[in-house]
Amino acid sequence: MRALFFLETPHRLGGAPRSLLATLTRLPAFGVKPIAVFPAEGSVEELFRANGVETRIVPAPEALLLFNKQLLALSKAEQLRVLVSDLLPYNLEIARLVRLLRADVVHFNTPRGILVAGLAARLARRPTCLHVRGATDFLAKPLWTACQVLADRIVLVARALEPDVMRPFRHKATVVYNGIAALNPPDKVTARRTLAERLGRPEIATGERVLVVSLSSYTPFKGLHHLFSATAMARARGAPIHVVCAGGGNDARYRDYLVRLRTELELESTIDIIGFSNDPLTILAAADVLVLPTVLRERLTIGQDVLEVRCSEGLPRSILEAMALGVPCIATDVAGVREQLDHRVTGLVVPPGDAESLARALCEAASNATWRLDAGARAREVVRERFSLDIAAQGLANVLGSLASAAS
Repeated sequence: MRALFFLETPHRLGGAPRSLLATLTRLPAFGVKPIAVFPAEGSVEELFRANGVETRIVPAPEALLLFNKQLLALSKAEQLRVLVSDLLPYNLEIARLVRLLRADVVHFNTPRGILVAGLAARLARRPTCLHVRGATDFLAKPLWTACQVLADRIVLVARALEPDVMRPFRHKATVVYNGIAALNPPDKVTARRTLAERLGRPEIATGERVLVVSLSSYTPFKGLHHLFSATAMARARGAPIHVVCAGGGNDARYRDYLVRLRTELELESTIDIIGFSNDPLTILAAADVLVLPTVLRERLTIGQDVLEVRCSEGLPRSILEAMALGVPCIATDVAGVREQLDHRVTGLVVPPGDAESLARALCEAASNATWRLDAGARAREVVRERFSLDIAAQGLANVLGSLASAAS
């Protein structure tokens, strides 16, 4: 069976494309030949190709490469022009490629992807699969309805996302957890020494501090501002922690806000903000704890601006990576987190947006090295039993195979 995977974002290497790539590398073992299609060249396409996935580029008009809701911000007249002059011709091109490649099914990795190119599968008379990897309430109701109409099957990465699917379409939905391959990072001593040298923090190498790592992008819904407040509380209570925040993102306003907040809380010697890392697993291998302080929904004031912040997590990949490495997690109770973590068994789960609860969890984890080791070991077992890459690949292959069989 041949499956075409359309990824509308060629240059943002977040959790969604990384999770898909991991699965695609194993799909051939379950009878699926994957072909990834991108609207432009970029780091994501390069990574897929470097990992042995066949890729094709169908150049998209500039308007279809607008992100951060820029397309929705266009006037109605401009949106109509994009629909007629850009979207329809682009879908005709994708449809021709689907037929040329003899793809049996077309997969879309995000709701945006099926909005951009879902019509192509209909034109080519191929069944469609939509992967939902996070909350969908950021989409206007008509757009989310269109996504569900265009999808023949909807794959959810967590049971917590099931309520997002409208009742008339729930028969299309199934849950397939993301999977993760066995990881072989450097040993902890080497990883800590490398990180200590990079940051100029010798106390990290000596183990004087409990190393807390965040691998979250610098965007408000990730809740790093709550982590900073919680860190100040934990340090005031004597917790010997050091926090490293590694992540990408292009929200300069929020990152500048975090830098100011760190200064206001006098945490310059306690929190390092190091930006994007090409090797996040080495940083994670050095960690004693991973923290994911995602918010659910809140208003955040930055200067004169009041931001409406909403969670868009699904099944956080950083938690899976930490579990696979035997690193216990502290995470907020959002989306599928409780499907990953057993509270006090493989990690600590705290209410979202609650810096006090997060501070208590930091203190608890920092004070108990035995618990950290035991929780990390149990987390590795959970990954092997529930979140292996083969389980994820088999699950997706089954969905794609059932679609292809029904269409034949």
